[in-house]
Amino acid sequence: MAQKKRQRSTRRSWESSRTRTTSIVYRDTIRVNASRSNSRQHFYWTPREFRTLSEKQRDTYFRAKHVISEIRKGKFASQAARDNKTTLATVRRYFPKDLTKPRGTRRWKVSTSDKHVNQVVRIGENGYEPFLLRGTKDTARQSNYLNDVKRALRGDGAVLDKWKDKKIGGRQLITDMKVLTRLADEGKLDFEEEIQWRS
Repeated sequence: MAQKKRQRSTRRSWESSRTRTTSIVYRDTIRVNASRSNSRQHFYWTPREFRTLSEKQRDTYFRAKHVISEIRKGKFASQAARDNKTTLATVRRYFPKDLTKPRGTRRWKVSTSDKHVNQVVRIGENGYEPFLLRGTKDTARQSNYLNDVKRALRGDGAVLDKWKDKKIGGRQLITDMKVLTRLADEGKLDFEEEIQWRS
């Protein structure tokens, strides 16, 4: 009787653990957060997880991410992998839920968007600052905002009106032309300078 109770207790413990957040370790020691709910899994990279990667692993991460981005634009998966000097197996290890091959088909399928980490820049009180931003949508918004800042500094200040009181990634966007002009005059917004933007 006591043995049956222990078996039932073990089974309930196993079933409840299916909903907990776990960490999957791949053969190249890459860790990915996995949130399991019932039979559905979601994999996404968080800033905290991203910071644990070595510089070499980060380089592989972004090359794999570029593959997914290019497939979304219509490039064949194998060609995208070759162009980025990586393999589809590596892409799958880093982004298992963004690159899949449905049964009965030879074509790869990619997600339409994701919430993975991107390495971008933001404009802070002292000019450009490195910033880890999650998600393809927010990364595109950040790029659009920076392009509008360039236009505003060339004389079209009205383009920043739509960004007033807005935030991206929890950070307030600077739209005050006095602040932006000061930063530009101090050489802290040199748009011609090569900026490390990896997404």
